[in-house]
Amino acid sequence: MNISKISLETPKSDLDFGDKQEAKQPSALKMASMTRRRSSATSTCSYSSACYTGSSDEDNVSPRENRQSNSTGSSDFCVKNINAQQAFGRREIEIAEKEMPGILALRKR
Repeated sequence: MNISKISLETPKSDLDFGDKQEAKQPSALKMASMTRRRSSATSTCSYSSACYTGSSDEDNVSPRENRQSNSTGSSDFCVKNINAQQAFGRREIEIAEKEMPGILALRKR
């Protein structure tokens, strides 16, 4: 029976964001990606009911606890209060608008 040696080295990941990959990027693209990482890291909410921070002015009940129904009587959904996330969404849209010309220029190459 032939048993081959098992490698104890950790495999290299294709998703490694090391210095080698960042060194190849143009400075504007590098700054945009760094800004993107920083902005997405500031969001601590993973869109679950556990991180619900908003409140209704009327009754302070989370949207998951408040039963809603549509015009046909179906109540198989949850209405989420997204007031606290509007600033984050606007910032993400602004970042995307600033990055878009650079991304399109790279795509044409």
